[in-house]
Amino acid sequence: MQPAMATGTFLRAWRSEWAKISRAQLANAVQRHLNGRNRVTTGIIRWWEAGQPPGSTEKLEALCLVMRAHH
Repeated sequence: MQPAMATGTFLRAWRSEWAKISRAQLANAVQRHLNGRNRVTTGIIRWWEAGQPPGSTEKLEALCLVMRAHH
């Protein structure tokens, strides 16, 4: 499995099985950490889960903050 696919699989499993949140909830949580600077939608979350990385360092950092909060 390629690293990008493994990362996407991890994100999907973390979201649905560990954090037990929907894509919409994850998108909203990430969006809150971005203070309205970038839009995050369920489509973007689906894209990340398919193995595409976040499009900016800000989005990656916001995703990490959300994941840390749901440990």
